[in-house]
Amino acid sequence: MPSLLLQPLVENAITHGIGKRVGADCIEVEIRRENDTLCIDVRNRNSTLEPGDGAAGHGIGLANTRLRLAELYGDAAQLRLDMLWPQGVACRLRLPFRAVVDDDAPPEHEHEPGHARA
Repeated sequence: MPSLLLQPLVENAITHGIGKRVGADCIEVEIRRENDTLCIDVRNRNSTLEPGDGAAGHGIGLANTRLRLAELYGDAAQLRLDMLWPQGVACRLRLPFRAVVDDDAPPEHEHEPGHARA
């Protein structure tokens, strides 16, 4: 996952959700893998979308995030806003899942007792 990808999304949930509404609220971040897709949802249960916001979203944080995703993944990434029932907003990211390979890490067995390093 690209560094600092979630920061503007969580900031938006605070600024446009918790910061504008009275009442108890929390931000939920859920990250899961579905086959070859990394699914990231940032939810705020006390928010609402203003008319015209829709699934596209028009804020600077969302626009910048969309640009980053397009540069990194092209059309393979998605970002959208959805209303939650009975109230709330979810920012949903879908990215292609890529396993990270760390070539500098020693094999796991090298640190086990009885295994010498070459």
